[in-house]
Formats: sequence, C-alpha cells, structure tokens
Amino acid sequence: MSKKKRTFNHGDYETRRRKALERLETENPTCPACGEQRWQCMDLDHAAGIQIDDLVVIICANCHRIKTDAQKDWPQRSADNPPDMLERIGYMLLGLAEFFKLFVERLQEFGRYLIAFARKAKTSGAVS
Repeated sequence: MSKKKRTFNHGDYETRRRKALERLETENPTCPACGEQRWQCMDLDHAAGIQIDDLVVIICANCHRIKTDAQKDWPQRSADNPPDMLERIGYMLLGLAEFFKLFVERLQEFGRYLIAFARKAKTSGAVS
C-alpha cells in the first residue's frame, strides 16, 4: 500500500509575506545579530527559552539555530513547577549572553572591515 502524498496550498507570495509580517508584528524585520532582513528567514525566539518566559524577539533562522543549540548547555530545570522569579531572571541572563555572543562576532567583522577600509583610504590619500 502506498501513501498518498499530501499537497498544501500555501498561498501566493504576497499572502505568505503578509502572514509572516503579521506573525512578526513588523513591516521591516531585521535580525539584531547579523542584520538579515528577508522576511522568509525570520523566526520568533523565546529569549529565555520557551518553558521559562513568553518574551520573544525577532531573529533570523541561522542565528536562532545557533542560539538554540547553545541553550542545550544551560542548566536543565525540572518541569514539576513553574520557574520562580530568580530562575526566570537567570535564564533570561543566559539568553542575553547568547545574543551578545552573536553580536560580538558581528562587531568584530565591522571592526576588521573599518580598519581595512581606513588603511586602504590612507594609502590612496583619501584620509589623512
């Protein structure tokens, strides 16, 4: 017996775009870590983890995967009781630290670019 493959109608481009922007609650989504701006690449990330807090931020799929992988090294919590305030703050700080790690990589890229640009401009006489 063969399985019948299901097909889906995801709508046209504009319908998909509108639904994504509504989900993201912005007309101009931008990943704060890497600068990606294509709406097709955007996710909503639970900053402290989905079981801890409802705060979500827009982040691109690549950065989201990197951050989610890093969360696997965080202290595990028991699912018996909801987290208390101190535990929620602790997980939020871990989430912010993961964002900062992503930002540091981007800042280092910008710094190297500016140094190279400045050196090139200096040798051409454009900057003194």
